[in-house]
Amino acid sequence: MTNRPAAPTTARSLAPDLARGLMLLLIAVANVWGYLEGRALGPGLRPVDGTTADRVVDGLVSDRLRQVALGALVVNAVANAPYALVVARVWAPADGVHLAAHVLHDVSGMVMGVGYVCLFAWVAAGLARRGRRGPFEVWLRRRAYGTAGQASAA
Repeated sequence: MTNRPAAPTTARSLAPDLARGLMLLLIAVANVWGYLEGRALGPGLRPVDGTTADRVVDGLVSDRLRQVALGALVVNAVANAPYALVVARVWAPADGVHLAAHVLHDVSGMVMGVGYVCLFAWVAAGLARRGRRGPFEVWLRRRAYGTAGQASAA
């Protein structure tokens, strides 16, 4: 692999930057509803007056996050074992097997990346269910309500 200098800004494509900007705009639009309606929001910025179906879906999503996080952890541990043995010089396979172990290591790292995202989301969902708020949520609530996060009764 050769190191190439960064492309001059005139030769760069605008497509990746525009795609990122569009996705950030869509995320903002998807999350602004709670502030426009002025509804009371609970932990995790979820509506307090949610239906039973809302609570069931929240529980199912949390269960799926746990399954993906723990599954990715197991896949990563098992898939990285051959590469760990090669790196530790405990096992010296043929070149083709060494390459396969390296590719398996790379792919399992990608799987674990998804697992980390699900793990953090699972932990955040668990903290939200217990009524704990993160610093960003507290900041948002202060901006929305002008208090320490409590909706003013009007």
